[in-house]
Amino acid sequence: MANIGGRLGQFHYNPAHPPVDRVIGDVTFKIGISTALNAFGLIGTEYNGVFIVDDTNRNVVLDNHARGESGGFGPYPVQLAERDRILALSPADFIAFIKDHPNTRPYCYLPEPLTVAITCERDGNITVVHHTHTLEEAEEWIALGLAEGFLDEDAVHHTHTIEEAEYIY
Repeated sequence: MANIGGRLGQFHYNPAHPPVDRVIGDVTFKIGISTALNAFGLIGTEYNGVFIVDDTNRNVVLDNHARGESGGFGPYPVQLAERDRILALSPADFIAFIKDHPNTRPYCYLPEPLTVAITCERDGNITVVHHTHTLEEAEEWIALGLAEGFLDEDAVHHTHTIEEAEYIY
């Protein structure tokens, strides 16, 4: 059965669709599509679907999302699309998806997604002008603000984590 040739812990997957890493905070998650579950040597294709594993702490976060009839025929197009949708979520939306999912394990550690404050400093006065979830989003927002004129070109713009921003103020 070629659809179960790859394996990550208890999850078998089609090697053509290996799990993908997603780093949030201090945790590396692996998001994949299980085509079968190995339960102490008994391989069951009825347990299939998108899974998320915390690779840093070696825990299953959730599994059987978008479950199909049999993993022996998968991954199904709906499972591939759902995996891609989950991978495209912002860090905050990704964590919220996990928290809200009925198959999430109660013991899993979920990092708080980084929140970035963009500040504007002029003549010694510091003002928070925007919040984003990543440093990349912050840099894009500053560039857009300067280009479109809603940020002051003469001011110094900084990015801080929320914890650093609270300390500054």
